[in-house]
Amino acid sequence: MLGRNKAWLLLAVFCAGLFALPALATSFDCKRAANKVERIICKTPELSKLDDQLAAAYKVALTFKDREDFIRRDQRRWVRSRNRCDTAACIKRHYQMQLLVLSLPNPAIDVAFDYVPSKELAAKPPAKPEFILVKGKGVGICDEFQRHLDAHRNPLHAEWDYSKTPALKAPTLTQYYLAGTLYEQIYNLVWARDANPANYVDYTFWRGTKKEYREARYEFFTANSNMVFSRELAKFDIDNDGSPENVLLAQMCNSCDFLMFVLNKKMTGLDYVKTALVLRHPTVAQRGVLRPYNPQEWKLPSSVASEEVTVVRDSLHAADYSLISYKGKNYFYMEWDDPVLNQRAGKLSGMDYRASRLHLFLAEKKQVKEVCTYQYVSP
Repeated sequence: MLGRNKAWLLLAVFCAGLFALPALATSFDCKRAANKVERIICKTPELSKLDDQLAAAYKVALTFKDREDFIRRDQRRWVRSRNRCDTAACIKRHYQMQLLVLSLPNPAIDVAFDYVPSKELAAKPPAKPEFILVKGKGVGICDEFQRHLDAHRNPLHAEWDYSKTPALKAPTLTQYYLAGTLYEQIYNLVWARDANPANYVDYTFWRGTKKEYREARYEFFTANSNMVFSRELAKFDIDNDGSPENVLLAQMCNSCDFLMFVLNKKMTGLDYVKTALVLRHPTVAQRGVLRPYNPQEWKLPSSVASEEVTVVRDSLHAADYSLISYKGKNYFYMEWDDPVLNQRAGKLSGMDYRASRLHLFLAEKKQVKEVCTYQYVSP
């Protein structure tokens, strides 16, 4: 039996060890946790880690000055919503959603969005509009997909014919109606991550006021309250982990292309982690709201080109996703059809090139690799 002095010594050492343990890192002081939700975060390592990640993403998002006020207000709205949670699972979903809103695509992939006109193409333009493989030459899937692109007049149409490239397999698309929680989650995500609010009001007078954001949000949700097209891809293993996912390709407005979302197993809501993995296009926070006109960009008439600014085309209209399989592997690809990043970089050619690229990705082991890149060029 320990003597009294030794017992007190051991207790003192034990207590000192406890206080020496690192406190769970959070964006707020756990000693001053203001409510039940903050206390749950402080005692749950996974939530504490998510809080750290969100704090870092929020800091980066605030560097985009033309969206700073909106991002701050949206973050306050998100905190109020998070604080209504009663369980750790609810808190976790809120963090995953907001991370998907604020986080930017992999910086290594962002480089591929920049279009650098080659001197070769400028000297000898193609005789017809076509996609040219600029990354991935000699890679099986890239060469096979190039043959598919070459064989079709409109190779990115929803109803594709793969008879000339039998090694490529497209999944079967079935109609799926969005409703309830899933509908709300997707539209809230798209509004916060991708929709340019200036598209939904008169951008000529856009000043980014609270009233304008309210009007833009109302217009976005009312104008797009009915899904034009949405197709659910049953059991497509998008991340090649041996467990098929429910992948939804959906048009979020009348003139939109297809965005891609991964649903949970019960199809009652988003799988935020896997959706974050496969959404590779820039966010509206990254791209901005307004930009200067470039008279050469679309050969605008002088009356229009004389305007100082125009609206940045939002990702709902610039990104178009789809899926393909090749020799036992599942891939997804995205056509990015927008010249803004290139115009900002001062790389837009005087020729009527559209700054459009098609990126083909492979997701494996929770990582995404851009396997092939095709540049769209026109005569």
